Amino acid sequence: MIGRRWAAVVLRSIRAGATRFSDIAAAIPGMTDELLSQRLEDLEADGLIERIVHPTTSNTGSPTKAHR
Repeated sequence: MIGRRWAAVVLRSIRAGATRFSDIAAAIPGMTDELLSQRLEDLEADGLIERIVHPTTSNTGSPTKAHR
């Protein structure tokens, strides 16, 4: 897997502290999001990285007391 194009660059950016997809993408100019996504999946499948999903709060609206 490490021999695949961009894999070593992706690992290097993660080791340098980029943890979010957008941070990794910004650290590797010229790499498409689709290819980055594929390399991350490959590295995860090979056990070289671990994907951690953090729950997020979505923006929602609720009516005010005057509009209920």
